[in-house]
Amino acid sequence: LLVNITLSGMSTVIGGSYGEVLDDEQAIRLAAAITVECIDTAAALGIKFEPIQGLDPSVLKPLILEQEENALNVIRMVYGPHRDIRASMLQDCEKGLRCEVDTLNGYLSSKGKEAGVATPVNDKVVEMIREIEAGTRAPGKANLDLFGAVEGA
Repeated sequence: LLVNITLSGMSTVIGGSYGEVLDDEQAIRLAAAITVECIDTAAALGIKFEPIQGLDPSVLKPLILEQEENALNVIRMVYGPHRDIRASMLQDCEKGLRCEVDTLNGYLSSKGKEAGVATPVNDKVVEMIREIEAGTRAPGKANLDLFGAVEGA
């Protein structure tokens, strides 16, 4: 879930591959914020992460908060082998199909509410993807500018 909501959500919002998320400073910082929201929600619900490519994802939160550049480099390293992936949510939206946003990013939003954890960046991703699905918003990097007023972004 952590990988999917972090990279798939941003891939769909910007209309690009995981590599494009990793290479864009604003997109990767937003992905890191979603990572923290997911880690905080999991902790509040008593959920422990399994390692991702040998890394315990919960170590990312202190890195993101205290050593952001190092954290972004770790995120790039962990997800780098998957650079060419384009999110299935994006592919569905491009085909005019409903995507799985409610079971991915939407799930984090609902679990965050349940646990009393704010997930403002992820909530904005959900809102944008629903608009992309509805055809009222196009995927693209211009969407990144709409996160400026989101707390935590």
